[in-house]
Amino acid sequence: MNVDALADLDARWDAALAAGEAAIAQPGALACTFVLRGAMRTADRRWRQGVRNPQLPVELDDFAVATLAERHVFRVEEQVAVGLNAWAHGRRRLHARFAIPEPLELLAYQARGERIVSLLPEGVPTGLEASNFEFALHDLCHAEKFFAPAYFVGQVGLFSLLLDAATGPAWAELTRDFDGAWPQEFHHVAADMNGSPLFLFAALRRKVLNAAARVGQRPETARDALFAALQLPENVANSGRRFTVHPDVDPAETRHHAAVLQAHCEAIGRGVLG
Repeated sequence: MNVDALADLDARWDAALAAGEAAIAQPGALACTFVLRGAMRTADRRWRQGVRNPQLPVELDDFAVATLAERHVFRVEEQVAVGLNAWAHGRRRLHARFAIPEPLELLAYQARGERIVSLLPEGVPTGLEASNFEFALHDLCHAEKFFAPAYFVGQVGLFSLLLDAATGPAWAELTRDFDGAWPQEFHHVAADMNGSPLFLFAALRRKVLNAAARVGQRPETARDALFAALQLPENVANSGRRFTVHPDVDPAETRHHAAVLQAHCEAIGRGVLG
């Protein structure tokens, strides 16, 4: 381990914590500092995993940004390194936080095309993640899935629809009798899943159907109430009912319903993003 380098990273992180979130001038560079520091502290001398070929571009005079661009680093996946580099250079709409946001708050960020990455101080509970270092890596993986070009606009659209639904009266009526497992299931989709909007839509639909079945409601009624809360036009709702990747279904039918759902989510997303 480079003791002097780690001491410098520690000093920068401590100064950022002391100044507070509002004073973060370069959140992407601070995230690089946090991740590199975490790798050094976790892996000791094993933190350096070899030189990148090719290296990522660097336009900043910053040790952590340059190191992650030039070297493979312990536990930092390729997509995370690329995302950190893009964030440090102003190409990701990400916000560094020193706490874990509430699920609806994170949903609101995603509904406008942004995301939060939690850089947690020592001692803050990290849930299923083993450390604050692992928690940040988890968040950064999600961020790259969120900003993936093939899925970004559609995700923004779906999250926008979900945020409007979840804060409206139709949603309260739909979920009024759901059991105690439901909030965590909803929060999983709203704040801890990223990727294809079709995958997210299917996951939400499945969770609503399961929640309804557990309390003796007709799943089909709950499903249609979900689509009403999402304000889906009838043709989109029809595709929402019929979309499946079951092998017994005609692939052409699956592609058709997928295209209808995808187009609607992307249209909403383009409207949000302007």
